[in-house]
Amino acid sequence: MQVPVYGSSAYKYEQEYREMPKKKKKVIRRVRKRKKTGLKSVILPGVAVCMAFALLLNNSARLEKNAKIEELKGQLETVNAQTVAGQFEIERNMDLRKIEEEATTRLGMQRPTKAQTVYVDMGNCDYAETAEKTETKNIFSALADNVLEYFG
Repeated sequence: MQVPVYGSSAYKYEQEYREMPKKKKKVIRRVRKRKKTGLKSVILPGVAVCMAFALLLNNSARLEKNAKIEELKGQLETVNAQTVAGQFEIERNMDLRKIEEEATTRLGMQRPTKAQTVYVDMGNCDYAETAEKTETKNIFSALADNVLEYFG
């Protein structure tokens, strides 16, 4: 029903008409199921990280070993050069006259006499004779031969 409002030309509706019953909406709650963190989703990335770490560690160790090898090769070349220089110095300072003089004066050595000299006749052969080679077998080859002989 309409009831006039004082001081206004508008009608005021009664309470029961003014408030319309509202339909209640059914609230459907959708509950998202939480995905369980599976063992695979944790282990696989962990294994991948461990493998990458192991690969990096291996490469690092290899690089260190290669650097050490190069350093040792350089040291070897230095020592070889020193050895060659020492041999050259020895050969340069070796004078047969000085050696003979030192042997006769300080050590009292003498040249051998004709009676002390022994000559070997080589027969002017231009071929060589070889000795017969005896076969020595290890345990495994002898055992294999025995088994083959038994079954064969």
